[in-house]
Amino acid sequence: MEGRTYRFAEGNVDYPFGFGLSYSTFSYSDLRLSTTVITRDTPLRGSFTLNNTGNFDAEEVCQIYLEYPNSAFGIKRQLVGFKRMAVKKQEAKVVNFEILPEQLLVCDPEGNFILHQGEYKIAIGGCSPCDEGLIKGAPHPITALFKIE
Repeated sequence: MEGRTYRFAEGNVDYPFGFGLSYSTFSYSDLRLSTTVITRDTPLRGSFTLNNTGNFDAEEVCQIYLEYPNSAFGIKRQLVGFKRMAVKKQEAKVVNFEILPEQLLVCDPEGNFILHQGEYKIAIGGCSPCDEGLIKGAPHPITALFKIE
């Protein structure tokens, strides 16, 4: 699968996965996680603030990506959740999310789904986190670290 999807991408792309245009502009802030350490039996809960900083009412698809420890089997990042939010101009909304441990499983070369222990990075924004999205006008993603023990 290497080189076939955004999950394994290392180089530059014209448009990052999930990138879209809007009549308005958005910003993300105040990422809060319920904990910084979870186990294979506990979900990760959190929230963030989505701000419509533009002059038009609009919708934004908030996307939650994970970067795996040590690039598990070559996977750089993976989309684990998204939410479409309607936000009026100059309004801010708090968005809650939950990531279940089974959403963190990766398939090893033998076809087994496993959960890697280690430090994960969560990134939330309007597209897959990369410089190309920022260059084209995507909002800066917000990030945090957490561990699975």
